[in-house]
Amino acid sequence: MPRLPLLLAAALTLAPLPALAADWVAGFGAADFSHIGAPTEPDLTLEYHAAPIWHPGHWSIGLGGALELDRAGDAWAGAGIAARYDLSQAWYLEMSEMPGLYHGANAGTNLGGPIEFRTLFGVGYRLANNYGLSLAIDHRSNANLYSPNPGVNKVSLRLTHNF
Repeated sequence: MPRLPLLLAAALTLAPLPALAADWVAGFGAADFSHIGAPTEPDLTLEYHAAPIWHPGHWSIGLGGALELDRAGDAWAGAGIAARYDLSQAWYLEMSEMPGLYHGANAGTNLGGPIEFRTLFGVGYRLANNYGLSLAIDHRSNANLYSPNPGVNKVSLRLTHNF
């Protein structure tokens, strides 16, 4: 697969955006591929959530971008909607839906094609000094654009810094 589309998507995902009440997120977890015999891989996620553009009730909804890399050399970069629901002053839910580009490093981590969609759900707790800690699950698949459509599931611990 040509690497240029993946590099362009990563550059756009990590491009500087206005830093008004934005969040940087770093997540560490394990990605479990649906293929029989595919390894479970340690995974790193880096995200940027721009300042929310909509605040209905306890919701904060805006745009975000993410980059996911695992030890096997797989990479995904995407952008889309990132949302947070405040349960209290300390507790929150986080959700996102992001289409993106994927590069599988080997046959065991092939997800069927380059366009993959990531859905994330997490529960978080605000710490001191504009930090938050959350536990999230996410699923990436090609939404039946290609065959096969095995998907990958991940659990991660995420550290958020709001500035």
